[in-house]
Amino acid sequence: MRQISTVISAGLLAGLLDIIDAFVFFGARGVKLIRIPQSIASGLMGDAAYSGGWTTFAAGLGLHFAIAVVMAFVFYLIASAVPLVRKALTVSGLVYGLGCWGVMTYLVLPMSRFKGGHNPHFPPEMGPQLYNALFAHMVLVGLTIAWVTRGALKKA
Repeated sequence: MRQISTVISAGLLAGLLDIIDAFVFFGARGVKLIRIPQSIASGLMGDAAYSGGWTTFAAGLGLHFAIAVVMAFVFYLIASAVPLVRKALTVSGLVYGLGCWGVMTYLVLPMSRFKGGHNPHFPPEMGPQLYNALFAHMVLVGLTIAWVTRGALKKA
């Protein structure tokens, strides 16, 4: 049971760091903060999410944290099954974060109703948005999940 709560905590912390990064990065570029979680909600709701006010803001935050918790569970399952991942947690976390970015960018977003994710470039366009996305996924998501779950992995 402790492993489950640790994995949930890892996902929630990674989600918190990631959403703070999004608020700072996009807020500094003039995006209204309410629009960031609404953009997440638009993955399910389409453009209607942008007219839903605080309700779709909350829905987007809930979806964001749910995705982060799922990412933590997937990492935990992989690390539980693959000893090399447990032995090199820092590198594994960074690589896992990169993988999460790739799955979100090239699989999840194109299949969603979020209009900004339907035609991702490959290879991606270099620039601040890519660098921030890679930092957020590799460090704030992948590395955080790896480090927080390490205690639970030792008990597994």
